[in-house]
Amino acid sequence: MPLLLSRFFLGSRQHGAAPKAARAPRSAPTIRAIAMTTSTGRPVAMLRVSLRSEKKVPPPRPAPPQAASTAAKATPATTADQQQQHEEEEEDFSDIESLGVLSTAGVDRQSRPVFVFYACKLPPRADNLHDKMLRYMVKTMDAIVENDYSIIYFHHGLSRDVSGNLRGCGYRVGWTTVVVSTKPSLNWLRKVYFSFDRKYKKNLKALYVVHATMFVRTVMTILRPFISKKFGRKITFIHELSALESHVHIDQLHIPDVVKEHDEKQRRSKRTRTVSGAQTAGSTGPRVFGESLDCITAMDEDSGLPAVIAAAINHLRLHGMDVEGIFRRSANANTIKELKQQANEGAAIDFSAHADIHIPAVIVKTFLRDLPEPLLTHDKFAQVLAISGMEDSAEKLQQTKDIFHTLPPRNLALARCLFLFFKDIAERSEENKMTASNLAIVIGPNLLWSRDMAANLATMGQINVFTQYAIENARRIFPDDASADEATADAPSS
Repeated sequence: MPLLLSRFFLGSRQHGAAPKAARAPRSAPTIRAIAMTTSTGRPVAMLRVSLRSEKKVPPPRPAPPQAASTAAKATPATTADQQQQHEEEEEDFSDIESLGVLSTAGVDRQSRPVFVFYACKLPPRADNLHDKMLRYMVKTMDAIVENDYSIIYFHHGLSRDVSGNLRGCGYRVGWTTVVVSTKPSLNWLRKVYFSFDRKYKKNLKALYVVHATMFVRTVMTILRPFISKKFGRKITFIHELSALESHVHIDQLHIPDVVKEHDEKQRRSKRTRTVSGAQTAGSTGPRVFGESLDCITAMDEDSGLPAVIAAAINHLRLHGMDVEGIFRRSANANTIKELKQQANEGAAIDFSAHADIHIPAVIVKTFLRDLPEPLLTHDKFAQVLAISGMEDSAEKLQQTKDIFHTLPPRNLALARCLFLFFKDIAERSEENKMTASNLAIVIGPNLLWSRDMAANLATMGQINVFTQYAIENARRIFPDDASADEATADAPSS
């Protein structure tokens, strides 16, 4: 074999076979290595493979010196992004707020915060405010969507033309007809869809579409195959304002006159059996839910509280103190409706028969919200707002005590029990994640609302601040009667 190899190379040189100019000659060490390898008995085919694979691999190129400069430039870019984000946070939305397109309206019948969107108040497309309005919507909703919430969308008034009959929606057109376009573009609607991530869709529990046109209903029907079944079940079409009352508290909504006029026109044109049946059913007053505290007869003898509330709190103390998200999570709406009916018929509720621990918590919130007058009473509304802006001091504590201890007897007994209970829950926030602040967000709107004004973010925030302060200082506001008596007895006489 070595002889055959040497004749192969020498013969090629003797016959004057010149190497190709593009191929570099092999070095001597490479040939000797081939000869040694061949002398061990490797076949010729393997030799040829070795020859073809004897290419020098160039060493890896060093990293370009621009890497350091690129890393150095990352910090200014990040700083620029942070500056842009800061500018967005500080953006002035006063012009958007003045339109009143998006507002809050307290809580619904399930004690969930409610956002209201009025299509008739959308600005004309020519004003180029739709993108800014989207940023305002995201900023406004971010404060609440961490918890369950609902949306009411009033569709009437969204059209290509805005004329004098829409003056109730904020357009001062006098007697002159102004033709402008208020309908958002398809591109803007696409931006809206992609601007709201999963948390907005997950925590949205109900979407009420009021006065939807046939076109809207048709589009929603067509899109249902592309929408998850779970989300599709959240959408409810409301044809008349009277039907909306069973889901939310209409007295907390600032409904534009043009929407009311449209609803009245619809009711005159067709009076359905459903509406008349609902009015008849609503004529009988309930015994517990929706009844004044002074008129409720089903009371717990030991605590002096409504029996259903006493049973719910006792069950929660035994089984719900460490449950994550207690009073924040929702419960099955049909189950809550059935339990309310049982209580109104005078039947005792056994919460141990239900596996969902959030049911008694929702019952408590629903009871508070269904009261004809809030637990803290309308008369305390201005005082609560004033105290919420005070610095923490002895005067603030005293004024807070005055608010509670001047309530009617049954209101005071229920408030005392609830706030001490909430204080105990907040002290176990490491397990249940419900701090005094978190509890205030979900409980505050159920304790107080105004008699003569629609709820808004400002008043809701102030009520929540007061509620948080009352929870944190519950034992100072409601000292234990037995301990107070003992302290008095042990005190030296003067």
